[in-house]
Amino acid sequence: MHWHGPLPLVTVDGRPGYVEAPTAFRIRNGVILLGAPSFFWATPEAFDPSPGPRSSDTIAYVARLRENHGLLGAVLGPGDKASGLRMPDSMRRMTRPVATRAADGVVHVVWIESRPASKAEQPDIRLLWHSELRGDRWTAPKKLYSADILYWSSTRGALFTIGKDVHVVLPFFRHDSGAGIAYVRRISGRWSVGSLPIPGLPSEVTAVRSGADSIVVAFVASDVRARVPNGSHVFVIRAATNDTAWPLPRRVQWSGLSGARYPKLFRTPATSKSPRGLVLVWGHQPRGALTIDTIFALASTDDGLTWGSASALSLSGKATALAMAADRHGVIHVVGVSGRLGSSNSALFSTSWRDNEWTPVDSLAFGAIETMPSLSSLDGDTLFLSWAQARRASTTVPASAPIGRYAYGSPECKESSR
Repeated sequence: MHWHGPLPLVTVDGRPGYVEAPTAFRIRNGVILLGAPSFFWATPEAFDPSPGPRSSDTIAYVARLRENHGLLGAVLGPGDKASGLRMPDSMRRMTRPVATRAADGVVHVVWIESRPASKAEQPDIRLLWHSELRGDRWTAPKKLYSADILYWSSTRGALFTIGKDVHVVLPFFRHDSGAGIAYVRRISGRWSVGSLPIPGLPSEVTAVRSGADSIVVAFVASDVRARVPNGSHVFVIRAATNDTAWPLPRRVQWSGLSGARYPKLFRTPATSKSPRGLVLVWGHQPRGALTIDTIFALASTDDGLTWGSASALSLSGKATALAMAADRHGVIHVVGVSGRLGSSNSALFSTSWRDNEWTPVDSLAFGAIETMPSLSSLDGDTLFLSWAQARRASTTVPASAPIGRYAYGSPECKESSR
């Protein structure tokens, strides 16, 4: 994989912008980035300068805030110049939005919202919402699910489509009934909800379709049935989309006292060296550590019924974050961060799972990394990598105002491929 970048996320008048962990899609005249928080600077040099003394200055200041903040992403148009994407009118804040695009071109977005409890002694309630972006118009947001805690983000839950049907899988926790995995889906226009109690406190879930009417779910949790103290491991469930009760999960990996992080399932096409199947990728987190020292890949050729042996890639430097995406050839690309996010020695690296083996780790000379990277597949071969770098704090540029950076990845790195 060759990379073209890094490129700054800027408007046509040179104002920097930022989109948090976006999902990227190709559109007719460019690329759309969906993520939150999203914002643009007020000027090319100042993030949010104070208004002048006149009332007209205050009016202009408020109008500028509305234009530059409260966004759900950005659109990269001609010349890769960015403009803001507004969120649905009825929503003032959308937390951790995750997006996918269906075969008909409709973009589905799912996010969470926190609402205060009705009584002071009760915890806040987390709500799961869904909306569709059809062209440049949002549908009315719909509430899908609620719990005391919803573990939702691009690395903790799964949003995907089968035809026009929408599927959402995520971990949850309720103080009165414990932890579990929720499965929310809209099939033939009708929403339904199911859940499976998981006593091992699942925290990260991934899922893909395994047929026209079935899915495979993988998640990370501890094993309460084990007779020894243990960390977190990878479990798999195969289920039909119309099942009202899921089968019990099966553990496919054992971490001992260590942990598993960032699980991600992929459907891969047949190649000259491997049949069509599923590949499950995750990171190994040593006991007591906050970093990843090994990346594993586990393949199945029978839609998750059986799994082979895991293939490991040891990292010479510890990774603090991982992002993954697959191209149309079934090559799984992994981008990670070595070093602590925000530190001067942080950097991006990449590797790929290709033909049942890992490629050597490559360093990406993109500078220090401020936020977790995100990786999306724009089309057959082109990848979109996004992250942020921060400027030093000053009177006009706070350190909390990161500047978006991105790069295009392709086998030949031809600019015309964009």
